[in-house]
Amino acid sequence: MMNRNLFGGLILAVSLMVFSTACVRAQIIADRVYGQPDFATALPGNSAVPPNARINLPYDVAAGPEGVYISDNYYHRVLFFPGEAVEATAVYGQPNFESLSPNNGGVSANSLNYPWGVARDSFGVYIADGNNNRVLFYPHGSTTATRVYGQPSFTSNKANYYGLNENSLFGPSFLATDGTGGLYVADTGNNRVLYFPPNSTTATKVWGQPKFTTNYQGASDTAVSSPRGIAVDSEGLYVVDYNNHRALFFPHGSTTATRVYGQPDFTSFFPNDGGCGPNTLQQPLGCAVDETGFYVDDYLNSRALFWPHGSNVASVVYGQTDFTTVRLNWNGVTPYGFYAPRSVTTDATGVYVCDFGGRVLRFPKTTTPMAASVSFLTAPVGARAGQPFEVQPSAVVRYSNGAQATNYTGNVRIRIKPGSGPSCGTLLGTTTVSAVAGIATFTNLAIDKPGTYELMVTTATLPIPETVSVTIGAAPGESLAGDVNGDGFFNVADVAATLKIAAGLSTP
Repeated sequence: MMNRNLFGGLILAVSLMVFSTACVRAQIIADRVYGQPDFATALPGNSAVPPNARINLPYDVAAGPEGVYISDNYYHRVLFFPGEAVEATAVYGQPNFESLSPNNGGVSANSLNYPWGVARDSFGVYIADGNNNRVLFYPHGSTTATRVYGQPSFTSNKANYYGLNENSLFGPSFLATDGTGGLYVADTGNNRVLYFPPNSTTATKVWGQPKFTTNYQGASDTAVSSPRGIAVDSEGLYVVDYNNHRALFFPHGSTTATRVYGQPDFTSFFPNDGGCGPNTLQQPLGCAVDETGFYVDDYLNSRALFWPHGSNVASVVYGQTDFTTVRLNWNGVTPYGFYAPRSVTTDATGVYVCDFGGRVLRFPKTTTPMAASVSFLTAPVGARAGQPFEVQPSAVVRYSNGAQATNYTGNVRIRIKPGSGPSCGTLLGTTTVSAVAGIATFTNLAIDKPGTYELMVTTATLPIPETVSVTIGAAPGESLAGDVNGDGFFNVADVAATLKIAAGLSTP
């Protein structure tokens, strides 16, 4: 059998060669795929890979020094892949790699029923067993749970078994650990996040609700609606607020959020408020945080975003060519596009995204900001037909925060907007130049026919901005209708001269 990492590398190399000719912006390319034989395939439960590598609907990833854990919601299991391997060596929730039934053998310490989130720490592995309304803890090296959250025993699975309080769960989804054995649980059905201290199955903190006995939903700095992804670092807790299309940050010691991602304020809750951009979200699901910044899986925008710490504008996008475009599997199934991804996770060197189609992509981690827009820096000033513009244009490529994209060296093109100016007009000169540190300078542009034109500045991938207008006069020695003063242009001066002639104040 061909080594799958080698085969994937060959596909990746071909993809990179094809992509480099089609797109000048360095879109982030995955370097590893789980669940599929290559980067060009997305088939749930693909029989082209062995049973211990098949994934149907991946929902979350946990990554640690020992390897990678992937929850497979539809196969009711979690797979463990050691190191960089793409074939699992352990399975949670099933007796073997061929078994795929929910609660195989009945509800127990070995069964799962539509698992969602998975987390790990130095003590073991935690799995959110969603349809069993519980979270299970497994010591490292064992696939039998030794602790259950949300239920009185391993054989019960009733939602809010204890009633609505600090011991109950209703459809838990995502998890986070704090490194001390403490566990954070997104108790999605109860619209809250709970914290369980080390070795305890009784929560001592709640976010999203004023107390343990309420579960209403809302949109404010203290209320959420269907929380999903959660992450924690030394500064505080991050919570993805699915129905409000946002993520919130709560400093440690507070249940009031002080930062919001994806919305302009704490009370807004519309998807892509203001249009898809570097600080909008549409039903986000997972999230992650590391020493460089915050990641969110933007489910219905089919992308993942990265915000550097201290910024409320995303600087990196995975899965799309820019911050304003939404494409599902852009250019087909590739190592750089998604189809409604479900979670994002990081480790020391990589970013993992669970993608629809039975695959998980691993990307090399980058914090280098991406180009987000292109616009005119210097607007052109016209001249006579066939002669170089009096002022030659320049263009600037910018990051999402508005700063000049100094790492952008791709091609920038200026062209006449279709339908503007005389149909016979042609833009002459070198219309495509390479940017230098994000600046594209044009030196010899001209238009061969008189008239007023709209010019556009474009790249291969970035959104097209507003156009600029340029007026071209008649060529030297040629006349232009209405050009009374003979400067080659018909303008306000000609109108004034005509009025003076008509009033007898001047002669032609």
